[in-house]
Amino acid sequence: MEIQAPVPESTPTVEIYAIKAGTVHLLEHMIFEGGNSQTSKELPAYSYYIYHPSTKTHALFDLGLNKELDAYSTSIKNDFPKVFKPKNTEDVADVLERHNIPASSITHVIFSHPHFDHCGDPARFPNAIVTVGQGTQAFVRPAFPINPDSRFLEATFPEGRTRELNDEDYTTSVGPYKKAHDFFGDGSLYLLDAPGHMAGHQIGFAKTEKGFVI
Repeated sequence: MEIQAPVPESTPTVEIYAIKAGTVHLLEHMIFEGGNSQTSKELPAYSYYIYHPSTKTHALFDLGLNKELDAYSTSIKNDFPKVFKPKNTEDVADVLERHNIPASSITHVIFSHPHFDHCGDPARFPNAIVTVGQGTQAFVRPAFPINPDSRFLEATFPEGRTRELNDEDYTTSVGPYKKAHDFFGDGSLYLLDAPGHMAGHQIGFAKTEKGFVI
């Protein structure tokens, strides 16, 4: 399927780098239609470092796994040995600092959605605004520990620096995605409203020098 993007040729670009932040097992039926519900696959948990050269802005899309597995909610931890078997010894902040990018330089953390293998530990990035898709918080909050039965974490939504997109933020569309937010305001990164996996789920659609990246 060809996606037509509302981006002029002169649009600034961003640089994107994939960061492996642990691994997690998923049962095959969670991944593939008709997949086996008794067997699992080990998959990487990725974060994406996004650098905007024009403004020298450092951002992250998703955070992979938190290396402190005990920080997760009780109900999700109960499934760790049976299903997910997460492993992570180096989180996103560790990787960035190993490459001379201080965690304090990250000014934006964007979450596709707040499942445990995507939301990592936002506390590692104290200067970052956390952006989530429309409808996310109504779906998951109150989360753990306020709601002890929740599989989501209140820590995913840092007080005073969490932004949830709303109707006014979605000013354009990209291909079949009717609601798109121009994150940097210059056509280099769009957040596409794509609920289905869960409420508030969003997709990053970025323009790099080599073309578009989803």
